[in-house]
Amino acid sequence: MNQMKLYSKFYIKRSMLFQFFISYFCILAFTLFATSLINYQTTNILKQENNRANAAVLKQFSNALDDKFNNMLQLAVQAYNGTESELSLLNPYSKNDQDKLSPYARYRAHTFLHTLNTATKNMETVFIYYSSEDYIISLDSTIPSEEFYNCYYRSSHFTLEDWNDILKSHSVEGFTRFPSKHGDTSIAFVYSPFSPKRNIQDKVFVIFNLYALQQILADSKWESNGAFLVFNPNGSILASTNSHYDDIDLSPYFHMEGFFNMEHEGTEYVCKIIQSPSTKCYYASVTPKALAAEPVFYSQKMELIFSLVFIPIGLLACYVLSRRNYIPFKRLIQWIDEKSMYDPESFERGNEIDLLEKVLQLSFEEQEKLKTQIHNRKNELVLSSIRDLLYGLSSQGDSVQEVFDKNDIPLLSDHFAVILINIEKKYSTNKESSYSQDLLGFIITNVIEELAKEKHQGFVVPIDANRYACLVNFTSVDTLTMQQDFLSVAQNGKKFLEENFGIYFTVSLSAIHTDLDGIHQAFQEALYAMEYRLTIGSNKIIPYKQQQPTGSIYTFTFKTDHSINLFLKELKDSNQISSFVGELFDNRDIDSHTPPAIARDFIYDVAGSLSKAVNDMLPEDIQWKEDIYTRLINCDTLDLFRIQLINILEEYQEYLREKLSLNSISVQVRKYIEQYYHDPDLSVNVLADKFNLSPAYLSRIFKKENGISILDYISNCRINNAKELLRNTNKTIQQIAEETGFLSSSVFIRVFKKIEGITPGAYRKQSLTATAM
Repeated sequence: MNQMKLYSKFYIKRSMLFQFFISYFCILAFTLFATSLINYQTTNILKQENNRANAAVLKQFSNALDDKFNNMLQLAVQAYNGTESELSLLNPYSKNDQDKLSPYARYRAHTFLHTLNTATKNMETVFIYYSSEDYIISLDSTIPSEEFYNCYYRSSHFTLEDWNDILKSHSVEGFTRFPSKHGDTSIAFVYSPFSPKRNIQDKVFVIFNLYALQQILADSKWESNGAFLVFNPNGSILASTNSHYDDIDLSPYFHMEGFFNMEHEGTEYVCKIIQSPSTKCYYASVTPKALAAEPVFYSQKMELIFSLVFIPIGLLACYVLSRRNYIPFKRLIQWIDEKSMYDPESFERGNEIDLLEKVLQLSFEEQEKLKTQIHNRKNELVLSSIRDLLYGLSSQGDSVQEVFDKNDIPLLSDHFAVILINIEKKYSTNKESSYSQDLLGFIITNVIEELAKEKHQGFVVPIDANRYACLVNFTSVDTLTMQQDFLSVAQNGKKFLEENFGIYFTVSLSAIHTDLDGIHQAFQEALYAMEYRLTIGSNKIIPYKQQQPTGSIYTFTFKTDHSINLFLKELKDSNQISSFVGELFDNRDIDSHTPPAIARDFIYDVAGSLSKAVNDMLPEDIQWKEDIYTRLINCDTLDLFRIQLINILEEYQEYLREKLSLNSISVQVRKYIEQYYHDPDLSVNVLADKFNLSPAYLSRIFKKENGISILDYISNCRINNAKELLRNTNKTIQQIAEETGFLSSSVFIRVFKKIEGITPGAYRKQSLTATAM
């Protein structure tokens, strides 16, 4: 039941089976991604290679034609210049063009053109048109231009008018499309030498051999059903490897570099254009984009087929491998579910790995807790044994060796001494306030024990909240060395803790003893030495010194009461307070050598006398005087007692001075009111500003000293003076009201009646009647 409940939390997203599946799926996804990336790169490479091959074939095609075009250009210039030279030699003195083409001259020109046959291997024909004679000299004949047309170029697609336009037009020049003798269209290079004597230019026509041109175009046919096109510099098409592309105008794209896309009649093409630097003709490759991208589409199609086949197989493999890898986890979970004592409810979150981790973590935690408990228990037993040794509570029959052996502690020797540490929290730095009790004990224990272990060994045990005792077991060395090392541990430990941790404490040291009873005796000596902290002071190292009994005791007398009473009756300054406290100590011989019991009696004596005297002299309910006795008897050193006593006496003197100051202010305020009672603006605020006191504080101290408020005192003072004026003068009520500080006669009458019980007029009548009698 638990197993099913436990599994129900792991199957879904958190299950390791799911995690395994996701892992294998990620591997599958990465493989697909890598394959796609490789295919993408391959596709780009195919595109680049396709473009590179296209560019290479285009370059080869352009080179093949460009070479022939250059030959045509050179042949045209050579033919014209050579013919002109022949004609010039035959007619050196001819002054007109009619004599230039005599029959013999035409024969000589025709003969010269035949000498160019070696250069016309790829040319169909070469002929020169002389515009002035309208005559043509060619490789085949020398006849008028019209007869030449009728013999060689007459066709329905090339009329006589077209023939004359080509011969006589100034715009027909360079490479252009031209009919072949065999009925198809070839390429001609038209050369028009400039002659300033004639308006119509002569022209040289070099016609490309149609069969040679067709062979070049057939050899360069593009396998992808594209085409290569040739354009003259004006953008007119000269030839193409596929006549279906002849109507494509690429002249707007002559400036484009590299491959580019263009659209023609709804079809998108991939094109590249280059220009010949010598002939200035443009060569273009034009391929339908669908055909150009066919290898890429094929590659993408194969990728899709591969993905559709590979993904289902891959997912199936992921699941099978996941199940196979999950079997060990499943068995382990079942075993844990059957054997473990852990509550399955504590494993709500996480998968099988989290469960195993939690179980192992809990196991290790339990193991560490057990180790810690064993270690702590052992430490507690050791500390308990050491504490029993200090208090003399160990078994009487056991020796020191046996006690140490029981606790697995090596005994270095039978010499022991005790260091007693008293934490001085009152004198510690602010840093120590952040230490917990456990941390404070840990720090002191480790520091003192480590210092003792440098040459000997030590065991620190807590005595109470502020005290720790360290039992030092010495190695076998001489007594002087033991004493020096013992003192060094105390000094170095005290210095280190003060400088590094801000922990201040008083240390008392016992003498060195041997055997089991010696340990208890050493502890008692350390306790006794620590009592001298009261007289010697805190934050000291106090070694034990055997004291001889003096038999002296502290005697309580009335002398202390008398001297304190006399001192409190007068005002004293700080120097007089310090001197008086010093006299109290000197009169009873109290100093650092005084036995602690006598010093403690002295503290109680002075505390009681001072508390009684202050209460007798100050019967008022003052909070600070109630704590005098407690503050003094809580002092645990004479130095602290001296400081506290001086502070209390200074507080007492400060109280007396403040009281006298308050009385003085009250008198001044009364005198001021009696002098300026006639000022109608006289008020508590005016008086407070005058004496630099707050109105509330001034009102409080005035009423406390005089038993009457300031406003009532002002009113009484004004009414008393008004009564004097009523009895002894004839001034009107209004005049008397103004002279005594009242704002109006109505206010004066109301206040007078409130205080005296009658009106001012009635009071004046009574006074006159009494005087007359």
